[in-house]
Amino acid sequence: MGRGSFSSFIPISSGTARVSWSDEFYGIDDYEFRKGKSIQWDPRNKLIFSEYGIADDFLAHVHPSATVISKKMKHILENELKINGLEFYPVPVVSKDGKTKIEGYYVMNILNIVRDALDRDNSLIDISDTGGVRTETVLKYCLKENKIKNFDVFRIGDGRLFVSSRVKDAFDKAHVTGIAY
Repeated sequence: MGRGSFSSFIPISSGTARVSWSDEFYGIDDYEFRKGKSIQWDPRNKLIFSEYGIADDFLAHVHPSATVISKKMKHILENELKINGLEFYPVPVVSKDGKTKIEGYYVMNILNIVRDALDRDNSLIDISDTGGVRTETVLKYCLKENKIKNFDVFRIGDGRLFVSSRVKDAFDKAHVTGIAY
């Protein structure tokens, strides 16, 4: 895979910690992390998990647009690969009763948004019309190389997260858990 090879970041759940957003998540709407802008992070924000087990490095399905990662993933992105266009906010992950706390997680805000990266002519897109409502589902992504060549981590217009082969290889080497490509 060369520099131009990109993988969609597909969350999986191999760990057993079940995490959901706390009702005490302040000042952030559901799609705030898809805008590509810095946010005002409130230190009172926290994630609540309903069951405890071994938590993955990537916590899947905790919020419609937020990406929650471990300190291992943060270290790879920030220190080893020196990826630009990312912001990290520490977030405590605690049990419902407040007795158990998992340390070392961050909400990653991705500032690199490439809205016109999808090559619609070469992607596989399912279009359906139900009751006059048209919906499009991308089944296979094909991206415009000239739009994404300068990014290692980015979102496209529909919010899908992509990483370069450089990032994927570093995650694979470090045995990062909770994601597939």
